[in-house]
Amino acid sequence: MDIAFIVDSNAGKLARWLRMMGYDTLFFNNIEDGHLVDMALKEGRVVVTRDTQIAKRRVAANGNLRVILSREDDPKRQLLQVMRE
Repeated sequence: MDIAFIVDSNAGKLARWLRMMGYDTLFFNNIEDGHLVDMALKEGRVVVTRDTQIAKRRVAANGNLRVILSREDDPKRQLLQVMRE
């Protein structure tokens, strides 16, 4: 199964890196958290964000939504974190 990502505005440069590596990656500069989560669930995407509120949602806590919560500002370090997780 191929991994697909959805990246919010908090990690925008990372989206470009993921695309260059060949990953199916959606990026939204201005999207409500609920819409982002719904889209990720519907399309089976991993959410990559720096927004702790998304990671705290029940759907993420119970394992139905995969969220990578980036703790880094630097896109290269964010990419390394995504690859590790």
